[in-house]
Amino acid sequence: MGGVPAAPGRSPRREEQVEEFDDGGEPRALAGEGQPTGDPAVDAAVASLERLDRLPVAEHVAVYESAHSALREALNRAGDA
Repeated sequence: MGGVPAAPGRSPRREEQVEEFDDGGEPRALAGEGQPTGDPAVDAAVASLERLDRLPVAEHVAVYESAHSALREALNRAGDA
């Protein structure tokens, strides 16, 4: 096993994920999450990802591919402007 040794007195750690919750016990939004971008196509692509938690994992790829395609089209339009 390779890798970077842990600092003295500390055990190796995995990527830490800190979840903070609001007063109702719901996870807080990430920075920028839910913020409009000013581009309706980008906002729609990002919003489409919100339904992933209600879909079977087998359907996630199609949702990601659709969002990716919409975001690439938005970038292409921005490059033409």
